[in-house]
Amino acid sequence: LAQGTLLEPIVFTCPADEATPGCWDGLVVLGHAPLNHGTSDSPAGGRGGAGGCRQSTLIGEAYGGCTATDSSGIMRFVRVQYATYGLRLYGVGSATVIEHLQVHRSTGHGLEVVGGAARVRYAALTTNAQYGFAFRGGWVGQAQYVIIQQDATGYAGGLLGENAQPTNGNPDATPRTAPTLANLTIVAPTSASTNPYASVAPAALRFSQGAAGTLYNVLLVEPGLGVDVDDASTCTQVT
Repeated sequence: LAQGTLLEPIVFTCPADEATPGCWDGLVVLGHAPLNHGTSDSPAGGRGGAGGCRQSTLIGEAYGGCTATDSSGIMRFVRVQYATYGLRLYGVGSATVIEHLQVHRSTGHGLEVVGGAARVRYAALTTNAQYGFAFRGGWVGQAQYVIIQQDATGYAGGLLGENAQPTNGNPDATPRTAPTLANLTIVAPTSASTNPYASVAPAALRFSQGAAGTLYNVLLVEPGLGVDVDDASTCTQVT
């Protein structure tokens, strides 16, 4: 339970005298919702459900399982700043409450979602050095009211959606990554004096490795490249 308020958010950061990007690892939430990668040996019982579903590991800890509606608790009015990896949601289920969130100045991705069915609402992903929002691994959840402010120096792009995990390389793994994204705004740095990539790639929206999904009400503010759809397996998902 990490429940702050508008005026008193919970802030995950470094001590003030060390507060620079990458001064700590980041925040990780591991749940028991389905993945499209890993081994089919999740244990039965508890939050993992019936057992025998795919699970994988991150830093020696297991995530994934059979319970799409798994709850990892509540994260409301939370800011994660100056991390290496920002906020990572791995195998997080749809009953988890994640809203009124900011991830600021990570040296990696801002928000990374791998598998599961997590729902994210009211998120500001600001000046993270890699993608502001990256997802893969069979995520079938939702994100609504999301603002991504791209970083002018790292500038990896705004949003990256993939189906395949880098370790298995299967763009048609199931469940296919297919979230619903609504009310999404991506603001690109546009000044050539501060951003050498202002007029070129990477894209504000990039879909790769068989990603699918549905997007509603998307505003891209002056990107050098708006939308990039890579490879045949991803193009097949576009309608």
